[in-house]
Amino acid sequence: MYIRACGRRISIIRSSCEQFLSAYQAALSDYLRAFLIHIVCETSYIMIRFPYSVLMIVFYSINTELRFYPRCPHY
Repeated sequence: MYIRACGRRISIIRSSCEQFLSAYQAALSDYLRAFLIHIVCETSYIMIRFPYSVLMIVFYSINTELRFYPRCPHY
């Protein structure tokens, strides 16, 4: 009787521990998935925005150079 109750208690503890571990693993995998999605989105945003910003800087510098330097006089 005592051994059966102790075995039942151990099985309850084991099942609750397994449930906790499976829930923890699912939460951890969701967190890792969200983190990976965040990294991918950030890097793709940087990869999209970086050439655009470089082109804007180049166009702006060309525009300011053309604006500030005097144009050749037409003969």
